[in-house]
Amino acid sequence: MAGEGDLTADHFLCGWQVRSDLALPELLRSGERQAVPDIVVRRGTVPRHLAGAIHRSPMLEIDQHRTARLAIDGVARYLVQDGREVIIDPETGAGAADIRTFLLGTVLSLLCLQRDLCPLHAAGVAIDGRAVLLAADSGYGKSTLAAALALRGHVPLADSFCVIDAFAAGGPQVLPSFPAISLWRDAATALGLPESGRLPTRSGLAKHRHVIGDHHAFPRQPVPLAAVAVLSWAGRMQMPAFIPLDGVAGAAELHRLVHRQRVADRWGMTPRLFLSMASIANQCQTGRLIRSHGLAGLSDTVAAVEKMVQQ
Repeated sequence: MAGEGDLTADHFLCGWQVRSDLALPELLRSGERQAVPDIVVRRGTVPRHLAGAIHRSPMLEIDQHRTARLAIDGVARYLVQDGREVIIDPETGAGAADIRTFLLGTVLSLLCLQRDLCPLHAAGVAIDGRAVLLAADSGYGKSTLAAALALRGHVPLADSFCVIDAFAAGGPQVLPSFPAISLWRDAATALGLPESGRLPTRSGLAKHRHVIGDHHAFPRQPVPLAAVAVLSWAGRMQMPAFIPLDGVAGAAELHRLVHRQRVADRWGMTPRLFLSMASIANQCQTGRLIRSHGLAGLSDTVAAVEKMVQQ
């Protein structure tokens, strides 16, 4: 069957062993097979509605036990439960890339919340063995900036959102997800990336996932978090710059950028997540990165990120 996965091998995702009957080309093979994987992804029947839901919307239903049902028209229904299992009920004719896009996006974010981890709207790279997160809402060029840093030899850790263990021994850590960055065609062309080897995201979108650099360098263990830069567009006459945020302001700004924050609120996770953000803001360099508009000023912004880490 097209899109069928290899059930004899596990994949690596955020340090977890994932076993899937859906092919997951974005993920690295783990190199070993656990008797009991951390997460199982399988095809199955997902109900039309989630019994006992405490919140319903056209796309998402959740209950008080942190079970979630996601429904994407024309793609699939997903049942996410216990931070350990994802059942996928594809719609007829749905493309495998479309199914994976939501699996590695919203579904992964829900799994993280079920596991008491923090998913943050951010792209991440490792610079000299330490993680730097580029945090922002959609439209601020997180992925393009991460790709430009990867082309400078830094290692991509995650795209769209990063998974953080804020209370890890020794300080906050980033759990690397997969070594591919999603880019619009114009950005990929401007960066000089080849079309060969890229993976599609959603049908009809001029957006693809690109593996930049040596994927063998992708870390399989958590990476210490050094800094979080909240992206902001520069005004007229402004140059790229990093403006530090103190603990309280930094925690508030990061909490605003928690992925699927409303779901976390309904699951009663707000106090823990705010403490997570406070832990990050107090232990890691946190601030606002003023960046230039467009691709023309990208090199200056890359230099500002590298300088920020050196400080």
